[in-house]
Amino acid sequence: MNRITLSFIAASLLWMGCASAADYCVGSGAEFDAALQEAAASVEDDLIRLTGVALDLTNPVNTTVHGSLQIRGGYSDGCPIFGSVGQGTTLTGNGVDAFYLRLRDGNLTLARVRFNDHALISVSDTSFASAVRTGRILMQRVRVFGNRTGMLVYSDHHDVRIENSRFETSSNNGGNIYTGTGLALTRFSVDAPEIDIVVLNNTLTGNQHGLVMASGGAFNDRALLYNNISFANRSIDLLVRRPVVARHNLWPVTQVDFDGVLEPGSEGNLAVDPQLDGSLRPIEPGSPVINAGDDEVEGGLPAQDYLGGARRIGSRVDIGALESAVNDLPVITVINTNDSGAGSLRQAIVDANSAPNETSIAFDIPGACPQIIQLDSALPALTEPVVIDGYSQPGSVYNQADRSFDGTLCVALVPELAMATGLHLQTAPGDTMRVEGLAFYGFQSEAVRVTGQGSAEVRGNGFGTGAAGLLAPGFDDAAIRVIDAAGSVIGGADVAARNVIARATQAGVRLEGNGARTVRGNLIGFDMGGTLNFGNGIGVKVDGGTRNVITGNWIGFSGTRGVLIDNTAEPAQETVITVNTFGVNVNYQAAGNGTNAIRVEAGEEHKIETNQILFSGTDGIAIVTPARRVRLYNNSISSSALQAIDVSPDGVNDIDLDVGATGANDSQNFPILVDAIGSNDAGEVTGVLESANGSYIVQFFRNGVCDADGFGEAQSWIGQTAVTITNATPDANGSASFSADIAGTGNLFNKFITATAIDEEDNSSEASACIAYEVGPQIFRDGFE
Repeated sequence: MNRITLSFIAASLLWMGCASAADYCVGSGAEFDAALQEAAASVEDDLIRLTGVALDLTNPVNTTVHGSLQIRGGYSDGCPIFGSVGQGTTLTGNGVDAFYLRLRDGNLTLARVRFNDHALISVSDTSFASAVRTGRILMQRVRVFGNRTGMLVYSDHHDVRIENSRFETSSNNGGNIYTGTGLALTRFSVDAPEIDIVVLNNTLTGNQHGLVMASGGAFNDRALLYNNISFANRSIDLLVRRPVVARHNLWPVTQVDFDGVLEPGSEGNLAVDPQLDGSLRPIEPGSPVINAGDDEVEGGLPAQDYLGGARRIGSRVDIGALESAVNDLPVITVINTNDSGAGSLRQAIVDANSAPNETSIAFDIPGACPQIIQLDSALPALTEPVVIDGYSQPGSVYNQADRSFDGTLCVALVPELAMATGLHLQTAPGDTMRVEGLAFYGFQSEAVRVTGQGSAEVRGNGFGTGAAGLLAPGFDDAAIRVIDAAGSVIGGADVAARNVIARATQAGVRLEGNGARTVRGNLIGFDMGGTLNFGNGIGVKVDGGTRNVITGNWIGFSGTRGVLIDNTAEPAQETVITVNTFGVNVNYQAAGNGTNAIRVEAGEEHKIETNQILFSGTDGIAIVTPARRVRLYNNSISSSALQAIDVSPDGVNDIDLDVGATGANDSQNFPILVDAIGSNDAGEVTGVLESANGSYIVQFFRNGVCDADGFGEAQSWIGQTAVTITNATPDANGSASFSADIAGTGNLFNKFITATAIDEEDNSSEASACIAYEVGPQIFRDGFE
């Protein structure tokens, strides 16, 4: 891949409805500027990889981002691989200009990027209003240092997660509370949707103000602060002007005013000297932040710290961006591949279950990778808190690839005889177990089973794949099965936590019982490279629970559904399915799921938002009775064999009576489009919605082609409008006309427009009939000007 060479990695697909994404490799400030302007104008998920240690920016950055964008640093020249552990790339300014990124919809990722000598760094979505969440802002292993002020994040409709980052020496003084601030997170709108703000394992020092949490009055979000150090800032370490939950942080100087409050659940916060060395790492062994953090965090802990080392070493994670080497856990080491006896994994589990406190199981088996442990009988269930760390085996390497899995797994578990389960994590209340760095093959029921009232983290593993050169069976049922165990996380936010979940006959992941579990950042249905068909029967099957989250996964090649919310005796409620990619591999080549990408058969208040869905074998999304209040927002759906969205009954629904309607999503009608006209960049859509009295959001989508029946997909979101109906009666729908602006970023010519409607209870409709977009002067369209 050449520098600043645009590679449309889906160009090999001869299908007008396919997605495309650009991948840029840049090695200078000028190249970065050119790549950023092109990528920001794209509505697809584009990636900018930065090479070298530092890039001098020659122009100010003041850019509006359409769609999704990733900026990742630390690559070797030509971008074939991520560079040495801990290396990132510094974007150097001129000390005067600011670095502004303004978001519309989609996602922003900044990873291993360092900002130096800027006036300030600003990420904002507040210029573009939205009634619902439109994506997430994710920052990992970022450093902001030597700037006039630090980083300001203004988010009204994006989730925010900032982890393992450093904010240092922002020096300006002045009357504004944000002047010289290391990190400030603010929300302005009073009508903004619910979002999550998670600030996790960061270090802030040497600024005028360390961390500022503020809001304009919209407190319908959750602000969660875990394991942060804000210390030796010149004025205030933590300034709170909104409600927050703060757990196991360190900040000696705190100011809480206006609407600020530390909410119930805040605990374990310290106000002492953290005892850090010159590189901001805890001084061993006496620093009070060592093994003092909170492990039970929203979305799970990262797998690596700021420099790429293991994030948790010992009984608890350290507070701050860097992890010490102090391990206060007893370590039981597996030294052979025997099925039993001294030095075996079986004996290590027996010893861990007998230990009075949490233990760590490490590996040091002589010989080259992979080491295969063949089991003649089922292993004992793990009943005491434990960390099973396959990455401790010499030769093992964490994944660093952006979309695939380039790590090395050196320990594999394979049953010699028919066996139901590989590892059973039987958790107790308050306990967290962790399994990482292993490859699993051939278990009849599941490779990893999690039960009980505690939680587990299953991350950085291979299921049905992963051990080089080993060809062994997949799984007759599931790769991973979680029953209850609220708070469990499969995968994680950083790439080192990614699992590869493949070759399960029934489902890659099954979530059953009660509680909120997270499936995040995994490759589901692929090989390690993210390209070949290693499909599961179903990618993720949800059989129960409340507020399960399925986010950031690539899900393809499923025999039937990518995600299924099943109609069980106690079906799941409030499931969040967001920011996933369905139906293509990591090179955006077709990898369609056999029937639906997402099928919802029961439950209420599910949210399906900002997913990319392609090449579904039947309908892209199916909503089936009795499911209702299923919100579909800002998804990109194309190349479905049947409909983009099918709300029961099967097939395109008629415009029927919505007043008093029941059934799937209360049979919400789609809009009727009348006209669409304008330039290649922007235009106007008119139409009418016939439905019950109430308030609605009508969303508009650009499509390359229409279905044969004249109805459309929902390929690219291009705008929305609010519609209110007041004239319905008990026996007849009301109606309201609408006229709305749309923006196509230079790609409306020869396209077709479709629309969906979402009522005030979040019942979403099917996609409307297509209407051809007309390029021409809007003022003459009615013939009277």
